[in-house]
Amino acid sequence: DLVNLRITRGRAPALWFTAPGGDYQLGRAARYEIRYSTRRLTASQFLHASLMRRAPAPAAAGTVQTIALPRGVLRLARGGHVVYIAIQSVNSAGNLSALSNAVKLR
Repeated sequence: DLVNLRITRGRAPALWFTAPGGDYQLGRAARYEIRYSTRRLTASQFLHASLMRRAPAPAAAGTVQTIALPRGVLRLARGGHVVYIAIQSVNSAGNLSALSNAVKLR
């Protein structure tokens, strides 16, 4: 499961995390579902949040991955909103992982 999601700072903020596996911590997930909202993200709110398009292909379990934040997300934060972001991974059978920790972009 993704439990170390964080945002790198700098000119181009990005998401940083260690890739989960497709079967617990083995192999590779089939895809990521990354969502954002100006409301706190919980497991029950995740599907109501905006879907971030163009998620990268998952790397092998244990690999550090970074994802550039899209302009729309950055624009919300620069407009004075707090933006919450979280990720779920999906395995080849379509099973969803637990929700990652949610991070805040200001």
